[in-house]
Amino acid sequence: MKKKLLSLVAMLCCAGFLLCACSGGADAGGGAAQGDGGSAPSGNTRICFLAQANNTFQASLRDAIEAKAKDIGVKADTFNADNDVSTQLDQIESAIASGYDAIILCAVDSAVLPGAQAVKDAGIPLVCVNMLVDDENAYDVYVGSDDVDAGTIQGDWVKEKTGGKCKIGLLHVPMGCSAEIGRTQGLKQSLLDVCPDAVVVAEDDGKAQIDEGMRIAEDWMQTYPDITIIIAQNDAMGLGAMQAVMSAGKKDDILICGVDGDQDAVQAILDGTYDMTVFQNAEGQGSKAVEVALGLIGGETYDKSVMIPFEAITADNAADYLA
Repeated sequence: MKKKLLSLVAMLCCAGFLLCACSGGADAGGGAAQGDGGSAPSGNTRICFLAQANNTFQASLRDAIEAKAKDIGVKADTFNADNDVSTQLDQIESAIASGYDAIILCAVDSAVLPGAQAVKDAGIPLVCVNMLVDDENAYDVYVGSDDVDAGTIQGDWVKEKTGGKCKIGLLHVPMGCSAEIGRTQGLKQSLLDVCPDAVVVAEDDGKAQIDEGMRIAEDWMQTYPDITIIIAQNDAMGLGAMQAVMSAGKKDDILICGVDGDQDAVQAILDGTYDMTVFQNAEGQGSKAVEVALGLIGGETYDKSVMIPFEAITADNAADYLA
């Protein structure tokens, strides 16, 4: 099956179809529809979570999924792809062969679409959480947030903070994934397309990792000393950039904002070393993904998208988000 999946990936690449869907592209209307009276899962029910990467948000998502499954009395296993498409395709193949009753997938990017289609072909309920593949027919339900909103919230904050005049270093989460596409779109719509003096002078793929955020920010401060703000598409990269900026003694000159609402980011906002983040509710997404997966096993029906809203965190409200 692996060879078949990889062959399908190659075919899709050649055809130019590996475009990630924006989270906002799915129907965001409504919550769960009326169930059709299916039976509840038994204590022998097994689900698995196929995580995208090893970072703080993914760990929080995993913890929420495992905690919710434990509360309900079902077994949940987690496998981490470490941002590698081939690894995630292998994990999907193994999950199908292992006979899990449902699979929760946080896709590395849309190159795993053939794997998602294989899950559907096997008749196993598939819930995409946090990240999408680009064919809504390849999964049953998406549980997550509209990533366009995250970029919009960042852009609105930057516009208010800077008056629309700034030189930006933009740290992308892995290029081509649905979060990257949506957050970039939201930032363009809210800031870059309407404020001609808000200019991206540098941008790079920070792979959603703290060490990459630090490394890239260090390079930028040497190459582009006029940067006035670093916009990170997740907090791991933003916190790495923060460390670099502080080490260079430039925190008074460079604003930093991120996405996720990681506890370290919230604390840094309270400490005055980080400026803003967009809270992404990992607990809400993970818990709801388990509920939906078990509902599908039991015969329930749902709207195609179950959305969990983003929320802005600044110095004004950061204390409310600190656990």
